[in-house]
Amino acid sequence: MAIRNIPTFGMPASFRILIADTADEVDGILVAEMAQRFVLARRVTLASGSTFARPYAKLRLLVSDGFLDLSHVEFRHLDEFMDTEPQSHGSLSREITEALFPAKMTRHGTFIPTDTRIPNVVSSHESAICDSDVVLLGIGANGHLAFNEPGTPLHATTNIGALTDSSRSVHRAAFAREGRDVPAFALTAGPATILTGRHLLLAAKGKAKAAAVAAMLSGPVSSDCPASAIRLHDHATIVLDAEAASTWLAKPQVKAEALPTEVLSANDLSPAAPVVVIAPHPDDAGISCGGLLASLPTTTRRVIVTWSTGERISRTGLSVAEGTALRESEAREEAARLGCEIRFMRSRAYGLGRIDLDDVADLRNLLSEIKPAWVFASAREDSHPTHRLCRVTTDLALTEYVASGSTVDCWTMEGPWHLLSRNEANALVRIDENASLTKSHAIRAHASQIERVPFDRAAEALERLRAVAFSESHLGGRVSGQFDPDTRLEVFRRVRLTFG
Repeated sequence: MAIRNIPTFGMPASFRILIADTADEVDGILVAEMAQRFVLARRVTLASGSTFARPYAKLRLLVSDGFLDLSHVEFRHLDEFMDTEPQSHGSLSREITEALFPAKMTRHGTFIPTDTRIPNVVSSHESAICDSDVVLLGIGANGHLAFNEPGTPLHATTNIGALTDSSRSVHRAAFAREGRDVPAFALTAGPATILTGRHLLLAAKGKAKAAAVAAMLSGPVSSDCPASAIRLHDHATIVLDAEAASTWLAKPQVKAEALPTEVLSANDLSPAAPVVVIAPHPDDAGISCGGLLASLPTTTRRVIVTWSTGERISRTGLSVAEGTALRESEAREEAARLGCEIRFMRSRAYGLGRIDLDDVADLRNLLSEIKPAWVFASAREDSHPTHRLCRVTTDLALTEYVASGSTVDCWTMEGPWHLLSRNEANALVRIDENASLTKSHAIRAHASQIERVPFDRAAEALERLRAVAFSESHLGGRVSGQFDPDTRLEVFRRVRLTFG
């Protein structure tokens, strides 16, 4: 038995793609994953279908034989055919009941079937499964996720959708036992509802799923393949057999090569082409990499791309338009003090609170125009929601840009909301006194922010903290002539992105 975890650019360490040699091995992984996660869960949303049939049977035996107690878990189901009695033949609720919930076995947990005949069924289903601890998922041969057929917007929540002929054909024999055809419509958790789950567990087996899996993992994130929405989640496990993974593994991929760990100074910073900083907020470029920007040769083109409009300003009496104008004027001043150009994306996602695919296209087009050698971006693991959204947008745009044949060094920045671990950081940039002063001067251009929080002092403190934190491991410690107590650092994680 050989199981591989395939690292994928743009995905955090908590996102795993496991590939097993056979379908039987996939079943074993699924049973282990379910047992581990269900024991710690309170609310679980289940998937139906042949992919989970044998894993469910094995899990049921583990509970029946006393190895697991799931009595504390409330189970729901992703989707159900409209106008279908929950325990009739063809009902997905009946399929789940027979697979996992024998009568009078309390240790198996509580399963609440979905009755699509009740009033307000859409809102009821949405509230029942939103924010589940674990969500189980399959993928259709056409890329559907649950019953979200191609064309379903990725921001859709629970909805009633029309089913394709291919989706209905899978269930025709079961409904024939009731003397009826498969309903033309089904209730389903939408992609946005699914993404509220704390952990997603998706499985696919067999050659028939290979094209859909490839589209899900390396095609555009798009409503053309609703299952591609899983790439917007941070905590997911995808389990595939060799056949289901075959098309994806055979395709060229964006590869991320970690660069050697180095302590760099201004003399080492010589990019061969422009440098682009994707700043989640108007002041993040100065805070996170202002010293590096100030240390670059004057001949290097530097572009700050301000991702959000920054209109959420706390000054009273300002309209959204006035707040935006103020913050963007401050950003222009910051860029001038750092010797940078400034571009404003005015991201749609900032106001929506979710990924907007038009933002991805805009950023990809901007990268194609500037053709940077280095791109700086916030960490996907950053606890600040705007920083995370910005990084997901950046990774999707970089994936499309690099797939066109470009090579880019991607530098993940630190900030007050996220520090890199010692093992992650591989570029430690020494900031001299002049660069540090220029950086502080640039941050103070954002007067509307400094009056709330002294980000200039925070950035200076972070420079000194990182120098002390890395002093013994990278800077020589207290050895005479080595570590200087006045050393200041900006710290990054660098990878080189190529396609092939």
